[in-house]
Amino acid sequence: MLANGNVQIILGNGGRIFCNNVHANIPNDTATLSGNVLIAQNQMLINKGETTKVTLDRKTGKGKWHGPGQALFLNVPFDMKPDKRIPRPSSTTTIPNHITMRAVWNDAMLLDQSSATETNAIDLIGNVTVRSRRTKYELSKMTGEFLRLELNAVHNSKSAKESTLDTVIIRDFATVERRLWDENNPSAR
Repeated sequence: MLANGNVQIILGNGGRIFCNNVHANIPNDTATLSGNVLIAQNQMLINKGETTKVTLDRKTGKGKWHGPGQALFLNVPFDMKPDKRIPRPSSTTTIPNHITMRAVWNDAMLLDQSSATETNAIDLIGNVTVRSRRTKYELSKMTGEFLRLELNAVHNSKSAKESTLDTVIIRDFATVERRLWDENNPSAR
């Protein structure tokens, strides 16, 4: 199957993929997405530029984002209307005040949802930088050549699965920095 243009794919978990081109091999459950790829899911947005290529394999539960990218983690979920086309989210106009963590990488992102347990993993490879700001008085930064995020699926009050960040592993020339300011004396920054 081929699709070109303003492609929008609804995922089984309610997330969306936006891209310019899809080449899917339906009997093999594989797809290659290219162009301006953007993945929006619950409180996460993954994107980067016009020339991204993503390969997905539903049978193995694995995927690869070829080349550089960024992942934004938000404090509010996207409004994903089921079974209806939605406007493409923009990381520059609609969500800058809601970003709690931004991760950027240069080489690749590997997705693994193949685990028999309820743990999923995201590996970021190549000059990885992660900045996190949970409150205006806290700032964290991690850098390294490899970052692994392990997410656990939990059931919310509506019996739907949501992912929560469980483990972060950073390695290969890794640095970790965390800064806290006294909220009673914010000028001490």
